[in-house]
Amino acid sequence: MIQQNNFQEILNYIKEQLGLGQVYKQNSSGQVTYRYIVSDPQEIAEIIDLFNGKVQLSKKQAQFYGFVGAYNVKYNKNIIIKPHEDLTGLDKA
Repeated sequence: MIQQNNFQEILNYIKEQLGLGQVYKQNSSGQVTYRYIVSDPQEIAEIIDLFNGKVQLSKKQAQFYGFVGAYNVKYNKNIIIKPHEDLTGLDKA
């Protein structure tokens, strides 16, 4: 996740709330931006657990499945993707 200079506080807040990842400052072509990166495999597994079963949009679900599949291959894991939860409440309307 990359944000311009004025969003550094938001990235730091995300890092503090999750207790995961790092915020890095970048200076490219005179423009300062900040990046929030989670690179530790165990922390990535925690992020996967946070989103697992909660991704709502079909396109994003497909991206999530691909991400988890790549993680499983790279780190020799077997994280099972949970069934999609309807968080919109529309199934009860």
